[in-house]
Amino acid sequence: MKRADEPEIKLDGLINKIKSEGIEEANRQAEEIIKEGEKKADVLIDEAKKEVESRLERAAHIIEEKEQASKKAIELAARDSLLSLKESLRKILESLVKSGFDQLMSGEALEDLLLKTIEGWSKNKDSDSGLEVLLSEKERNALTDTFMKRLSDHLKAGVEFKVHPDIKSGFRVGMQADHMHYDLSDEYVSELLVAHLNKRLATVFSDMKDEMKKQG
Repeated sequence: MKRADEPEIKLDGLINKIKSEGIEEANRQAEEIIKEGEKKADVLIDEAKKEVESRLERAAHIIEEKEQASKKAIELAARDSLLSLKESLRKILESLVKSGFDQLMSGEALEDLLLKTIEGWSKNKDSDSGLEVLLSEKERNALTDTFMKRLSDHLKAGVEFKVHPDIKSGFRVGMQADHMHYDLSDEYVSELLVAHLNKRLATVFSDMKDEMKKQG
């Protein structure tokens, strides 16, 4: 004989399975965004290395040409130059990451990512019940009729799109009842990528400082 609570237990398991599948799909999309950002960052870091090497060469010429100059003063000037360059590059990287994310999360690209992410949460016939997407007012208003039709063709139940004041681009998606969302907003993804790039920049400039010490 089946217990009275057995259907409820199966429903809980189904909901957990739906969430897991949706998060896996959203994770895959986020990884693609981050990989694309890393490719652009690699180019910037290579350029930064060349710029630092050029500055080191100029500093070496200054030392040779001005033998009476204080070696300590030159070292401090070189250090300040590196710190200034590092800060400038950090700001440039943050700006590029934000700008690149905004371009990626707009128009058809945003609609395609939204559709794939929502489909990931809604593979079961009942899983799209109570699904909500949070995004900026500008992007909510920009969703095309074509996109809404594509969405309705794939889902049995509707999805509620809500404007969130803290989201400038990107979106968050989740179940309304849980009050928990998977975050693909500009702020969250940009913070992750910038933090990763800042670590790489720190390593590059640490190597440059070690090279300066050897030359000194």
